Amino acid sequence: KMLILAISNYEKALEINNHHPSIYFNLATAELRLNASLSSKGKSITAMNHLSEAIKRAINNPLYPYQSAKSLLNLNDQEALLIAKDYLEKALQIRPAYRDAEQLLTDLNTKLQKNAAAKTSEASP
Repeated sequence: KMLILAISNYEKALEINNHHPSIYFNLATAELRLNASLSSKGKSITAMNHLSEAIKRAINNPLYPYQSAKSLLNLNDQEALLIAKDYLEKALQIRPAYRDAEQLLTDLNTKLQKNAAAKTSEASP
């Protein structure tokens, strides 16, 4: 119930000021949490669009792509993982020595390799 209220309030905030990246990010975070609390297996396209919008509006701030990537990792969806990888790479382009982003990208690459290996072994007879 609180997540629905939060989403409603963030949507109202966007009507007032659609230029601030934190509104898009917070809205996306609330949408993703609501999606998870409903045990919905599908990802929220709207939330992913809001994450993307936050990153576009804060082009020199590595925190938005980094935090967006962390949010997407919770979806455990291959497409979301690939987008998370792009976001982490973007964070590192903005701040090359961003250790948290480096570590998360290393962990994510390992996970993507394991997923690819598992998919290959499933396809083999």
